Amino acid sequence: MGGTQRKDASPFVDHTYHNKTGKYLYTECSPPQSLGNIASIRSTRLAPTNGTCVSFWYHMDEDSIGKLSVSVHVKGSRSPVIWELKGRQGQKWKLGQISVASALHYRILINVTCSKGLKGNIGIDDVTIDNTQSCSVLPKKAVKEWHLVFLGKSGNGDSIYDKWRKTNTFTMYNI
Repeated sequence: MGGTQRKDASPFVDHTYHNKTGKYLYTECSPPQSLGNIASIRSTRLAPTNGTCVSFWYHMDEDSIGKLSVSVHVKGSRSPVIWELKGRQGQKWKLGQISVASALHYRILINVTCSKGLKGNIGIDDVTIDNTQSCSVLPKKAVKEWHLVFLGKSGNGDSIYDKWRKTNTFTMYNI
């Protein structure tokens, strides 16, 4: 938490206070990190919801920093990626958000994956999970084309998944 260890790497300030005394989370994707290393932030267990807005500020300003993703985890299921950005996104903090609806208890995971270039940092600040409202996807290009949606358990205990097309809200159903 705080500023990056490298003097030449951004972000130089946090999103909240816009100064060097503010704090934010970041992942250093430079050596000694390895290709494919993943750092994750995991929420507490969240109650079923008809619409929850997950929002955060991100900073991705290096050529080969990897990807930032948001996934939803339900106990006993895979964690489908519902929001994802790769590579350089600019020199400013930007707002990321997606709406989640779930008939099951779930957790939100924010993941950073280091890429082949192993250069740079991805910063995260001001993460908010607001269960009083849903929201649109920002940026629009971050929504995944397809989602695997956990539907429940079959009679023999196997997990049942279904493909679901691109949309502004990720929904998990219990059958």
